[in-house]
Amino acid sequence: MVYLQRPGNQAQMSLFTATPAASDDAVRALVEHIATHPDDDLSTAALAARAGVTPRRLTRLSTEQLGRAPGRYVRQARTEPQRTYSPRRLC
Repeated sequence: MVYLQRPGNQAQMSLFTATPAASDDAVRALVEHIATHPDDDLSTAALAARAGVTPRRLTRLSTEQLGRAPGRYVRQARTEPQRTYSPRRLC
């Protein structure tokens, strides 16, 4: 079992607990959209169009507020549920 919030003073490895909250409304809305629609077209261009900014501006905002580029954030958001819920072999 992998906890979303680890007990004690252990490092928090989950994207959902490690990502700082975005201060920009457009970035917050995109984070919500990414979490609820992981199978959509989440390319940087598509996300920028949804936010009403250029892809370059979105990359800057994402890096400033989330600590990673949009593509990297999307990749982590898509793989986090599988990593969290995949059965692990105990050997």
